[in-house]
Amino acid sequence: MMSLIDDPIYRDLAVVLHEAWRRVDWKKMGLSKTRRATDVFQHRLKKASFCGGINEVFERLCKGLSLQSLDIPMPVLARLNENEEHALDLLRTQSVILTLLAQRGPSAIDEVAQGGT
Repeated sequence: MMSLIDDPIYRDLAVVLHEAWRRVDWKKMGLSKTRRATDVFQHRLKKASFCGGINEVFERLCKGLSLQSLDIPMPVLARLNENEEHALDLLRTQSVILTLLAQRGPSAIDEVAQGGT
């Protein structure tokens, strides 16, 4: 079984989710000491992950984060659609780590692979 670090679908999801994270206007999200950005994002991601196919998931995530759309590179979107079941499974079971990757960016995968934190 391939590790998450080596999984291209995992990396593709990190790219898309980082794009979403970057574009959110966190000042308008009503954050507080008990309502953190990572909590809001992870909740919206988890909820969206059960809303049909991968395209519907991204649409629902955008809506939940008050975004109009995401600028997803076509090769990334094509790979995610070709591997939709796997991508959905990762979104549903790895939402916490994917949220942290969304915050830090896909380069964080490389840092983990090299033994960094």
